[in-house]
Amino acid sequence: MRQKALLRLGLLSVGIGVIDTLVLKGFEALVNGGTHWLWDDVFHTNSQRWGVVPLAIGLSILLSALFMALKQERLAEPRIDLLKKQKSSGKPTIIKRKLGSINKRVGLRAGVI
Repeated sequence: MRQKALLRLGLLSVGIGVIDTLVLKGFEALVNGGTHWLWDDVFHTNSQRWGVVPLAIGLSILLSALFMALKQERLAEPRIDLLKKQKSSGKPTIIKRKLGSINKRVGLRAGVI
């Protein structure tokens, strides 16, 4: 009974792996083919290399306009002030203190601090 269940589990695992591989290969072929079709066949950037940068900028603006028209919300809020510190969660934990002391020792040995 146990060997039969293990065999069934093994066959199921192999089947899921085969399906996963086929989906991945299909998606990869679709993306590669679509990329070549769009850049080489539609916009002819393989013969006119100067058009790549303006085209990339223009297509990114169109994509942004599409997201705005569809009212797609941002997945993450942008960080405008990169120097602003994030809120601290309170007292430093033992792990944070240990990491801080390790950083200081490494910095002292490297001559940074």
